[in-house]
Amino acid sequence: MKKNILFVLTPLFIGLFFRGIDRGPERIPAQNEVSQFFESDLLETSKKVGDQLARRELSISVCHNEINDSFSYLSAAPSNFFETVYKKEEYANILKRIWHIKSDLRRHLLQWKEEGLLTKECGHIVKRALRASRYIEDNVALLYLKKEGKPITGFETKKKLDIFSKGFPWVMSEKGDFDFKRDLRSGDLILWRGKTAISASIARLGDSETNFSHLSIVYRDPKTKKLYHVESLIETGLIYEDITNKSLHPASARAVILRHDDEKLAARAAKFVFEKAKKTMGTDDHLHYDFGFDLEDHNTVFCSEVVAWAYSEASKGELQIPLYKTKFDMKNRSFINKIGTDATEGFQPGDIEITPEFKMVAEWRDFHFSRSNQLKDVIHSNFYRWMDNYNYNFKWSFKGNVLGTAVFGIRRVPLVGGLLEDTLPLSMKRKTLSAVLTMSKVSEKIFDVMKKRLFKKDPYALYSHAHLERELEKFRQEDLEVFKAQVRANRMGEAHHNPKFHHHFGPSKKEL
Repeated sequence: MKKNILFVLTPLFIGLFFRGIDRGPERIPAQNEVSQFFESDLLETSKKVGDQLARRELSISVCHNEINDSFSYLSAAPSNFFETVYKKEEYANILKRIWHIKSDLRRHLLQWKEEGLLTKECGHIVKRALRASRYIEDNVALLYLKKEGKPITGFETKKKLDIFSKGFPWVMSEKGDFDFKRDLRSGDLILWRGKTAISASIARLGDSETNFSHLSIVYRDPKTKKLYHVESLIETGLIYEDITNKSLHPASARAVILRHDDEKLAARAAKFVFEKAKKTMGTDDHLHYDFGFDLEDHNTVFCSEVVAWAYSEASKGELQIPLYKTKFDMKNRSFINKIGTDATEGFQPGDIEITPEFKMVAEWRDFHFSRSNQLKDVIHSNFYRWMDNYNYNFKWSFKGNVLGTAVFGIRRVPLVGGLLEDTLPLSMKRKTLSAVLTMSKVSEKIFDVMKKRLFKKDPYALYSHAHLERELEKFRQEDLEVFKAQVRANRMGEAHHNPKFHHHFGPSKKEL
């Protein structure tokens, strides 16, 4: 029977992303239920959805009803909903249609905002739709590359490509032939995703998860035509870099170019923040990274704040971005408090996607990292859920404290400290460092176990998001039982097995 495992399981996969973090019991649709947009043929479905969204105007009800309801239907559709066996050219057509679907979704955001109808709820629906679309196209691209005779697993983490390299399907753009160095303009934003656990933890933090963990801005000198990149990194704070003749962040997994529709305003914004970085970088007034995510105090700055600050200054306060901020409304705030913030809302990098004044110009994906990041996203989404639902907390052991103290101190040792400065900044507090190191360690352990379980037999296997969720939950419960047995054995002075991660992340022993 000609079916592909990706699309055998895709309905649940799509729906979970459109429903955000709602992971309630799955509903099986009645036989007489129909979907307005979706058919079992993905090629035809992508055309049908694309044609609907390509209309010049759409009612706001489409956002709250059709877009929301149709993907809720898919979340509950039977597992054999999609039949897909396509030629390479047909996979290419699906990818191109998904690009236009994403562009049109954002275009309608601007229409609804100009009509005074856009709501935060609709913004979140569109954000989830964009996130789901990217997960689908990542896997379609893997199938395309396999059909092309260039199969990759999506776990080749040692590969490092220049952003916007390799052409289609790695690069998608408005014009179809986007050249990164040639086509960038002053004020263009770059929305990033890395490949680390830290990137995943940032992307999944808050009430509306995204694909992104970093945001930056570019400046092109109008006289010399040199191209500069301005950003604030955890390890450096606010910096600028001449990228006219060099590559940029070659270990990244995804980059999206966003452009404001007012070219003069964008140029002013870029010039302001470039001059600020040039004036302060490496001086006593250097602007370090802001772990508190405070958009108002610019004595320290986080990545998204740089962009918000630049456009606020350039517009004399008229343009305040993002349009809607992410809420940090979790019940268990132990982790985000340890990393140094008591904020209840903030400007997550992915929030810029639903700030409709910025148009999506181009997008690049390194598919070598795509499924690795999918698995990390599932892990980190569940980290926050386990914290709220089961009172899980990261535990800094005695051994970890010794190591953390050593690492914290060694950053200040000449030469040796220099080897660490790219990942462990001097401005990072001890408790922040301990939280980040523990989170990374737990994430790595879970990732290794899940990868072995799911992909040891077939490294090219494709799973739905729902399947990854179920396997992760199964592993959590197994490891929790080992942890409980360890606690009981320790109390009795008996031998025991050690859990994979619950001794570093889980409920306290008193709660068992």
